[in-house]
Amino acid sequence: MDAGSKLAQSQRMGVKVARIYQKRVQKAQEQFQQRVQQIAHDTGTNVPTVDPLGGYRYAVDAVQRSLLFWETLWQRGTNFVEHNAQGLKPVLHFDYEFVVDGRQLERPVNYALLSITPPEA
Repeated sequence: MDAGSKLAQSQRMGVKVARIYQKRVQKAQEQFQQRVQQIAHDTGTNVPTVDPLGGYRYAVDAVQRSLLFWETLWQRGTNFVEHNAQGLKPVLHFDYEFVVDGRQLERPVNYALLSITPPEA
């Protein structure tokens, strides 16, 4: 299964979970509201109402944020794999020359000293 179909499947699963969560939260809110109203009626007090969609909105927000988080990680991983496939070239958008390549030192390091070549006029 390729990454696109995995992402689509994960998105469908997130929608299903959100629907189930919405139904359960709505039912729980209705039952809670009925109990609060019954207690208020029995005791003769005035009780403020509760937002019935508060939990649903939170769940939708949490699912959306988690999908964005995982998509960002997926894109970052794809960029990393592509960069490795290109031979770990420096990520510069202009011409340069190596002054010292840290990988070639007696005690190798993972950085290099570069000289930026001025652009042609």
